[in-house]
Amino acid sequence: MLNDITRSDELITSENLARLKARSLRQHEKCWLLIDPTLRTLHEDSDLWPIVDELNCHKILFPHPDLDGVMELWLVAITPDNDVLLNESMSVAMNELKPEKLSQGRGRTICGWLISSASIDYLKRHISETSIQPVLDLGTYMLRFYDPTVIAMTSKHLDDWQRTRLFGAVNDWFFLDGDGKVMCQEGYYRGEEQLDFSLSISGTTWEKIKRAGVLNVCLNTYRKTFRNEVLVSEKSARLWLEAAMDDLSHTSVWSRPEVYLPLSIAILTQHPSVYLHEDIAVMIARKERTIDKNYQPMADFLQNIDWTRIVEDCQKQFPQHPC
Repeated sequence: MLNDITRSDELITSENLARLKARSLRQHEKCWLLIDPTLRTLHEDSDLWPIVDELNCHKILFPHPDLDGVMELWLVAITPDNDVLLNESMSVAMNELKPEKLSQGRGRTICGWLISSASIDYLKRHISETSIQPVLDLGTYMLRFYDPTVIAMTSKHLDDWQRTRLFGAVNDWFFLDGDGKVMCQEGYYRGEEQLDFSLSISGTTWEKIKRAGVLNVCLNTYRKTFRNEVLVSEKSARLWLEAAMDDLSHTSVWSRPEVYLPLSIAILTQHPSVYLHEDIAVMIARKERTIDKNYQPMADFLQNIDWTRIVEDCQKQFPQHPC
């Protein structure tokens, strides 16, 4: 599935707003805008701040000494009778997705739009304490599940019980994916409050969630490099890259940007299974057998490879993955 790059940002923004507004609030529900204000200095030109500064911002702090005074989130109520905040937050969220801005490391201030019938105190506490997670046999870590670039991967790698706890304070959680499309994660708040917020994350699950960082670097590089061309949808791109991450998880590939960036570009522009081609698979195996695992020759190889032959071979060997 390919995105139609001829669709304007204005049209996509309008469609996104229509979807959010179509989610009418039920009894006791409120809509909250979740913002990361720690990125404000990188987005000082945003028209969002003058609006937010006039409203009541509910601060979310995190129960960890290393984050005290360093990290916080804001929840701001979006009332049904005032579309200004909703419209401006969507406009800002779309603008933050531009590849040139992401490549500058600005990050995304708009985390999402939360529908919840929980009290504001419980919603704040749930997000705060769920973000600090003990990982079995490894220690305690910051789980940035509220980040729109992380939320989908986090949810994907959790089981049903963990997912009900992760989204246990909301009725629906809306966010923008990398294509600028509104996504909705079902919430599980039914009036009961959790007594603790551990998700019982295993080391194996944590390693998969951590892939979000590398995967997002790959996607941002891809979008920036090919921004004037038809792009693979985020859904397909994530599916293909995660399959490659699984298949090559026993190697050092995903710890070496000089290799995983050109390889990910090849997966997204040449063929999803290109890394399984004999020429590339053999080279990876050889590098893994060396003491220093020097992948630089492979990086050079990927830059000068005859992709026509490789793609033709892949289309014959892996027909289930048409490019």
